[in-house]
Amino acid sequence: MIPTPMPAGDAAPGRWRVAVWLWHELRVGLPISLMAAVFISTMFRDPFVRTLIYSLCIGLSIQFLIEAGRYGGVAWLRRRDPQCLPSQSQWPGWVWMGPWLVVSAVVGYFGGSVLADLLTGEQHTRNPLGGDLRPLALILMLSLGFTVSAVYFLYSRGRLAALQAAAEAAQRSAAEAQLKLLQSQLEPHMLFNTLANLRVLIGTDTPGGTGIVPRGILREIAFLSSVGEIEPEKSICMATGNVGRAHDLNIGILEEGRPADVVLLHKITGSVSKDALDSFRKGDLPGISYVIIDGVVQVAGRSQQTPPPERTASDSCC
Repeated sequence: MIPTPMPAGDAAPGRWRVAVWLWHELRVGLPISLMAAVFISTMFRDPFVRTLIYSLCIGLSIQFLIEAGRYGGVAWLRRRDPQCLPSQSQWPGWVWMGPWLVVSAVVGYFGGSVLADLLTGEQHTRNPLGGDLRPLALILMLSLGFTVSAVYFLYSRGRLAALQAAAEAAQRSAAEAQLKLLQSQLEPHMLFNTLANLRVLIGTDTPGGTGIVPRGILREIAFLSSVGEIEPEKSICMATGNVGRAHDLNIGILEEGRPADVVLLHKITGSVSKDALDSFRKGDLPGISYVIIDGVVQVAGRSQQTPPPERTASDSCC
């Protein structure tokens, strides 16, 4: 079937939805009614047009009853339990549809036949209490066959919809579980508790170069302090004292007898931070004004690897 473009106008979307719904409901009933008309007109040598009218009236009446029972059963199940699978798949189950199938076949045949009598102005509805019941039995068998075909199609469509709904629900559950796992991994308190039970070291694999490795360490300290909500003092210890202990180096701790390695920091010019530690807490890099290694001043005034500090250190004593 070639899809037609949606008609224009304010009421066009509503009419389009109704047309699509009718096509989905009648795409089985109409072909089966046409085949039944061809078979019956050939079998009983009846006029084709009149047989087609009867076939359509009977077939559509049966399908109307089937759909009424299906939607009614689904609505009843949905009122009892909105989350049950039959109500989501638009199929109330064979316990309900099995008996309703027989009722639809019998009532739909006689109701459709009476409707066709009214449309044609003729009287061809067979009396179920008449003498020769063989033609009536054959027609009822055809009606039952039509009913079974329609119900099987609806059942298959409902089962496919249920499987698709279950697959989508499983995908949503998997995505939600993955999202919750990510959230738990990024949860600051979980990160803090994990770090509290481990010896945490801060390092970097940035390529060598003037100031690149130290600046990488500073950025990791700022990341842990801001995103991980770890106190900047502890983040600094992870990059200094913890590293010295892990590698058995006499560095990273300020105390008597150890190497005099000191870095003097302050917040950068224009920063909203209060001081260097607050800069780490906000995820900013502080400005370096002095670097002392083994007691020897290596950088004085300001470092070329960070923005200028708001206040630089001085080597004067007063």
